[in-house]
Amino acid sequence: MLLHARQLSKNYEGQEVFSVDSLYVYEGDRIGVVGDNGAGKSTLLSILAGELKEDSGTVERYGNAVYIPQLNEGDAQPDARLASLWRVPEDETEMSGGERTRKKIASAFGQEADVIIADEPTSHLDIQGIEGLERTLKMHRGAVLLTSHDKQLLNEVCTTIWEIENQTVTMYEGNYDAYQQQKQAARVRQYKDYETYAKEKKTAGISDRKCSAKIRSCKKGAKPYGEFRSKVAQAKCSSDEGEAEPGCRNDALQNRSAGKERKAKGA
Repeated sequence: MLLHARQLSKNYEGQEVFSVDSLYVYEGDRIGVVGDNGAGKSTLLSILAGELKEDSGTVERYGNAVYIPQLNEGDAQPDARLASLWRVPEDETEMSGGERTRKKIASAFGQEADVIIADEPTSHLDIQGIEGLERTLKMHRGAVLLTSHDKQLLNEVCTTIWEIENQTVTMYEGNYDAYQQQKQAARVRQYKDYETYAKEKKTAGISDRKCSAKIRSCKKGAKPYGEFRSKVAQAKCSSDEGEAEPGCRNDALQNRSAGKERKAKGA
């Protein structure tokens, strides 16, 4: 392992740029950092390179790291051999943007760093310069972290993609095209999961409405308890042939006799 970041976070003016639980960099890694403009790509690379202080967390480096900043930032003087290899002019007073970028690259690789961290290294480079950069990055014995708008460079060089989105860093195996495919597959899965959830929720809602309607119907058609007892008593006093049961007949005879007695007394 060449680098390990833990519980890393950075804020600007009270706004969180990103928060990372853990990031690892191993020898041979070729990592491309992608994300929208302003997502924090340059900030993350600067922190990992030790050029910028994190707000919280730690970055442990188990080798030396060299940072290739964007064009408008300062650079060191490369040695003569690499300056010649990268066609850096001796007269630096009127260097073009591409020549200044080549100078930065030559200076960084001349330090034989374990980790090369490059922020938009193809800026102002011509085709020959970009192809030379690709070869150099592939041949580097240590690890490489870079951010670039050049998707072809990310495809040719990178074996892993770190995406900064919604203040978090997500890792994808493979080059830029592989990252895009995995990202699209994740979107499809999320959409299908949402469709399944929506259908289940709709079905559950229909079942709830049916159950509620059935309960209301049962309540509406229910008989009062007293009326129900009366009907049960009447049912017990009637046989299937319409004749009174013995117990009920005796009660009726007793009631009739009592009626006759009341009439006799009245007479």
